[in-house]
Amino acid sequence: LKFARAFFNFKLFTEETYLKMHDWGRFGYGMDYGYGLLKLNISKMNFTMPKSSTLYGNFGSTATHMFYNPAHDFYLTGAFNQSKYVVGQVMYLMKAANILRKVK
Repeated sequence: LKFARAFFNFKLFTEETYLKMHDWGRFGYGMDYGYGLLKLNISKMNFTMPKSSTLYGNFGSTATHMFYNPAHDFYLTGAFNQSKYVVGQVMYLMKAANILRKVK
């Protein structure tokens, strides 16, 4: 969480460098990737979700993840430690975004 806060608050590099990471290319449906940063467009994966549910971050091969939602200033980091859970991890992140939407 400490790393995620430093990353998204420009403590590791400049805001200009961070914005360069937004040079998106399509990674998968609802997922865009740019220079190490992944954007999960939750509203594309589930049309009932608002655009404010978009998450920025990345996940690893053993279902580790670090994401941030700027609309709600919400961080979500963790690990499932199971390489077979990579797809389930995306479902988990979508559920977390849905809960976040209901809280605000």
